Amino acid sequence: MDLSGSKPYDHGAHGHGLPPILDLMDPTNPPAAVASTSGASIAGAGDDDIFTTPSPLQARPSFSTAGGLDVFDSTSSHSSAQLSPSTKHKQGALDHKRNTFAEAFYCSSINTLQICLQLEQERTRRERMLEAEHTKCKEMCMQHKREEKECNKHIHMRDRDMVMEMVRLLASQASLPSDSSKQRLSSGTTAAQV
Repeated sequence: MDLSGSKPYDHGAHGHGLPPILDLMDPTNPPAAVASTSGASIAGAGDDDIFTTPSPLQARPSFSTAGGLDVFDSTSSHSSAQLSPSTKHKQGALDHKRNTFAEAFYCSSINTLQICLQLEQERTRRERMLEAEHTKCKEMCMQHKREEKECNKHIHMRDRDMVMEMVRLLASQASLPSDSSKQRLSSGTTAAQV
């Protein structure tokens, strides 16, 4: 096979969808260098032996170094990095919903805390009012007891004074008949002497 011929050999017809073998070769290396690196002798080899068929292990790195797999990986990663407008729109809608839900949850939490705070303040106010009413009732009861005690003391003193007055009155009434009898006795004695 002559590489310098005007009509190149059609490798695509026998490659079963594989890239042409000439595309797999590094164009910077001449065929002599490729032949020398593969261990073949140009002088003693025929036209068919100029290019040795690489093994699958050698063909795979040459394909990857040619940029096939790397380009595929980079293009796939690049395509995944670039989102389509519909995907961006969906992502934006999801972000908006997430932000809306987060804001609603935040507002609900604040409202709940404010309601709890108001309930706690109301409970504290009612407890203080009940405590003040209890203290007031206790003071009123003590005041009533003191007034009742003073009233009972006054009534007791008045009753005692009344009893003493009655005793003095009875004593004075008891002393009056004895005086009259003495007067009668003295008058009878004077009459007898006359």
